[in-house]
Amino acid sequence: EHPEFDGRGIVVAILDTGIDPGAAALQTTPNGRPKIIDVLDCTGSGDVDTSTLVTAAADYTIQGVRGSALRLNPAWDNPSGKWHVGSKRLFDLVPKGLADSIRADRRRVWMQEQRDLLAKATAEVAKLSTQGTPKVTKEEREELEARVALLSEFAEKAEDEGPVLDAVVWQDASSVWWAALDLTELRGPARGALADFKPMTDFKARRQYTAFSPSDACNFAVNIYDGGNILSIVVDAGSHGTHVAGITAAYDAAAPHLSGVAPGAQLISCKIGDTRLGSMETAPGLYRALAAVIQHKADIINMSYGESTATPNSGRFIELAEEVVHEHGVVFVSSAGNSGPALCTVGAPGGTSSAILGVGAWVAPEMAAAGHALREPLRDGQQYNWSSRGPAPDGDVGVALCAPGGAVAPVPRWTRQRRQLMNGTSMASPCAAGAIALVLSGLKAQGVRPSPARLRRGLEATCLRTSWDADSVLSQGAGLIQVADAHAFLLAPCSPAASQPWQVTLQRTDAGAAAGGGKRGVFLRTGQETAVTSTHQVTVKPWFKPEEVAARLDMEVRAELSSERSSFVSHPKHLLLYATGRSFEIQVDPRSLEPGLHHTEIRGTDTSDPGAGTLFTIPITVAVPTPVTAGGSQPGADVEIEGEGHAELQRPHTFDETLMFAAGIEARRFLDVPEGATWAELRLTASMETPKTLMLRATQLAPHTRFSDTEWAKSVQLADGGKVEAAFAVSAGTPLELTVAQMWNSCVLRLSLTFHGVTATTPAKGLLLNGAAGIARLTVRAPLGPERIQPKASLTMLCIPLCPTAAELAPLSAPRDALPRSRLTHQLTLTYSLTLVEGGTVTPRFPRLNRLVYDGILDGQMHVVTDANKKVLGWGDIYPEGIKLGAGTFAIRVALRHTDADLLQKFKDLPLVAERKLDPSICVPVYTSQAACVTGGAAAKELSLVHGSSVALFLGNPAEDKLPKDATAGRILSGSVSLGTLASSPGKESPDTLALSFVVPPPKSDVDKGKGNAPENGNGKKDAADVDADLEKAVLAAQVAFLKACNWLLDLKDGSEEERSTYQRLWDRVFEANKGHLPLLTERLTRLDARSDKDSLVEDRVAAADAVIAAIDTTKLAVYLAQKSPETGPDKDSRKKDFELQRDAIIQALASKASALLTKYPEVPAETETDEFEAAFVELQKWVDTSAEGTHANLNAQRLARKGQLALAYRALDKALADDKLASKHKGMLETRVKLLKQLGWSHWEAAAKARLEISFPATFPLF
Repeated sequence: EHPEFDGRGIVVAILDTGIDPGAAALQTTPNGRPKIIDVLDCTGSGDVDTSTLVTAAADYTIQGVRGSALRLNPAWDNPSGKWHVGSKRLFDLVPKGLADSIRADRRRVWMQEQRDLLAKATAEVAKLSTQGTPKVTKEEREELEARVALLSEFAEKAEDEGPVLDAVVWQDASSVWWAALDLTELRGPARGALADFKPMTDFKARRQYTAFSPSDACNFAVNIYDGGNILSIVVDAGSHGTHVAGITAAYDAAAPHLSGVAPGAQLISCKIGDTRLGSMETAPGLYRALAAVIQHKADIINMSYGESTATPNSGRFIELAEEVVHEHGVVFVSSAGNSGPALCTVGAPGGTSSAILGVGAWVAPEMAAAGHALREPLRDGQQYNWSSRGPAPDGDVGVALCAPGGAVAPVPRWTRQRRQLMNGTSMASPCAAGAIALVLSGLKAQGVRPSPARLRRGLEATCLRTSWDADSVLSQGAGLIQVADAHAFLLAPCSPAASQPWQVTLQRTDAGAAAGGGKRGVFLRTGQETAVTSTHQVTVKPWFKPEEVAARLDMEVRAELSSERSSFVSHPKHLLLYATGRSFEIQVDPRSLEPGLHHTEIRGTDTSDPGAGTLFTIPITVAVPTPVTAGGSQPGADVEIEGEGHAELQRPHTFDETLMFAAGIEARRFLDVPEGATWAELRLTASMETPKTLMLRATQLAPHTRFSDTEWAKSVQLADGGKVEAAFAVSAGTPLELTVAQMWNSCVLRLSLTFHGVTATTPAKGLLLNGAAGIARLTVRAPLGPERIQPKASLTMLCIPLCPTAAELAPLSAPRDALPRSRLTHQLTLTYSLTLVEGGTVTPRFPRLNRLVYDGILDGQMHVVTDANKKVLGWGDIYPEGIKLGAGTFAIRVALRHTDADLLQKFKDLPLVAERKLDPSICVPVYTSQAACVTGGAAAKELSLVHGSSVALFLGNPAEDKLPKDATAGRILSGSVSLGTLASSPGKESPDTLALSFVVPPPKSDVDKGKGNAPENGNGKKDAADVDADLEKAVLAAQVAFLKACNWLLDLKDGSEEERSTYQRLWDRVFEANKGHLPLLTERLTRLDARSDKDSLVEDRVAAADAVIAAIDTTKLAVYLAQKSPETGPDKDSRKKDFELQRDAIIQALASKASALLTKYPEVPAETETDEFEAAFVELQKWVDTSAEGTHANLNAQRLARKGQLALAYRALDKALADDKLASKHKGMLETRVKLLKQLGWSHWEAAAKARLEISFPATFPLF
């Protein structure tokens, strides 16, 4: 009827993984306007630090941050002459799947070069056996053979770090910022050179995009921030966002049936999925996206993202979302989640936030048949069983409405396909957003602009309900969205109250009230709650913009309250409402309700305008649980507990039922978990014609806890007569929702659920094993029936507490970080230092802040782990993941954001816990008596408990030699204690465990230490001469230590001339007074080797090394080191220390001398000349194995290269670099490796080695 009402005039912001600006059907609207208005990376994952400024030489070349020469295009307009440069690794920009694909393509090209090189090298070796070939030396033969071996090894173990892209940013005479990338490594020198790149500016200005190369087909756009200091390269983090955008607004003129719901709408791409985190959303990305929505005056937000939450409708993000919706008039649509079929599984923010429309997923018979290849079509449409259900934990319905949850839509070009079928509430949400765009487009064309609250009422009032039963309401909300009906409804005029948002909060007021309020509905689910009448105070209040003063004064509503199917609810019939709101009481009496799910709603309507829809709703949900008693919930539940020691018949706490399924129907049972239960064992037996996939859920809700933290979930496939047995932990006294679902067909199942319990108590009310005490007691009981226990305790994690070593608070000046009303975002950057004696998988945790996204109090948190050279080892946010680290020192930097700088100040001392996984875990012994624990007697084995009996168990300290080296005194190791075993699988541990913490005791002291070390005079006192000598040594040691601390002043780049002169005078004075003092001589050598101009100080370095060598009696040292057995005597320790000092000093001196001489004599001299370098190196080899000692590997490799043995040199370096601890420190080794590959002419391996060098030693820390 109105083809022009196709979404035109409406802007939809897609908060997702990003949209490919070159995707099919996402180029224009039907009326020729650009489809995509802007493309933004809100996460910062594509940010390039371009704060380094350079100027161009006369030939238009500049030096990039990687040191490479880059040629500019002379036509580029840059009147300032200042060029911003930076670089970015390609694999840090693109999704992992694409990176793997590019890596595979590159490997195919490399392998062709590899085969050519290997064939050539193999032919060279083969020639050696051919008659007539000139003879070669043994060294030359070894080198040729090493080249073949090395090339063969490369093919197997070489790692591709990917291309590193140079970036240049500049400002033209019109103050427009431009950017260009050097894509030579991707496009080749003919098409990829920097000078050939077509400059790009902010996407919204020119709508430019291009691909990195034709083969990857990965389109990107750019935005430039902070006066050219940050270049944002915008690449989508996955195909999800493009697919979502296509559902909402794709326009395909050639195939209109492939267009989206609202082809006339325009789009803003707000990337909130962070590539660094595998497309996980981050708080900074979310807040920047909301700011962009307001800046671009978007009409609708679609966000097909979310997760479970502990506190619905609360948190910093929810506050800003409410502001965006109610103050700026933006309709916010989001997916409800894919965690069904259990109740209370709606995700944040879509299903848990009042300001946001949470959308569930519906499937029509036609979609089911086409998309899921059904043999028999569905009779009716239905909700997908994985679509999340309400209510929210605070009683709100959760799902606002539903829409089709599957679609074929465009995907990015880098996926190498045009379209793809996807299913999920992620697809239902953009479908609803597109439908809303159609409604708004028509209303806007007719001069009607409803508020988001009014629009929501119109949508909910006109949705198609398939059923009014409780399950349907909590699954589908108001029902299936109806565009034409909603449009007609919203054309009608309405009272001011119908356009106003209304807030409903509840507080229980009877004797059973729990602490806290702020609920949005009534949700009763425990046996205690459903066995009594409860009263609840309801507060209803309109929401006004700050400037709506007149509307506040005029607000007066005579509301009528009504409810359907509500025999268990009583409430007032009328209510007079003003701007300040009104409170009233309702009563819920569920005592007469049958076990199962019940739902009703109290609706408030404006009596002056009843046709305008419901002003507010008070949802009431009651889940009456079935009690599970010792006799079972069904007759004939006698069960024989299997296994030795359980021969007697019992009547366990068992629930039995035969379930008869129709297509798309879930079996949902609410059970009152008996007191004392700690786990349950489930058995399912099938009766069906064909195998079926079943979704099993066991859900218990706990206060301030996500459902996903307590829910047990499993998918199984059953055939006729098949059986499934499973066990899961339960919490006594908390009702359990057991859900069994299958999607398309009918079947019959026999279900049996038996509860078991083994409880444990400790005198201290907590299971803490203090290593200093060496013992912890717990009492174990079987409250439900006979149980078999097999106590086991283990420690799986070492907790290393850290405090910040630095804290920096600064405002973020970029417009993308500014929130409405000129609120400036601040960032607190905290730095922590982590030192590991031994490596492992480490997870950095911030217990106060982790696992809080939508309900968090901050605007963002992100951390990065780097090594001592600033190399990025891993990123993390609110969900930190383990990072594999070796031994060494690491930096952990975290960025916290908020508009309130004073709030951030409170986190400047925020502690961090670095959790290192223990692999293998450490066994903690468990005993049945205190005596056995104290004396190290026999550990506890399998025990049997009769109903109601108890037994005491004692935990002892783990073996000291099993503790990790980083487990210093006072640190905590965490783990668990398991007690019960499964009745269905004797010997198998039950799923319920107790948390265990072990405090590391102080180290044992050596009581014999010090014996035999008395002074030589034997009277226990030192002679005066000894005291004087000790004092003289201490003073000299202090002087040397001070000189070491200040030697940075000698570098000409640091310190003033006066400071250097003062330092030199002090040095000369101390040195002259102690010329033969070995530590001073080695310190002078160390100073020279550390100089930035050391290559020009060869003679000084050689002289300093010779002075060290001359101060050592090498004969005595050699004799001492050659001893087969250690020395004895009163001064053995001091002699050992002295000789070790001499050994280290002579090795340092010879290595330094050889290194200096290598600088002087880089080429092997003629045979008639003395090779001073070789002589020094041979002397070094007398004291240390240079091929095995990693610290001398670089010098050893340079020696081999000097002799032309390039491959042997490389292999020697490779062996040393296998030690991660050494590789992370020795930049020179990686530089030598690049030089060797260049000399060998192996260009593709040279490029890979150079990339590794650049990635391993970045100039600065990465941007957040």
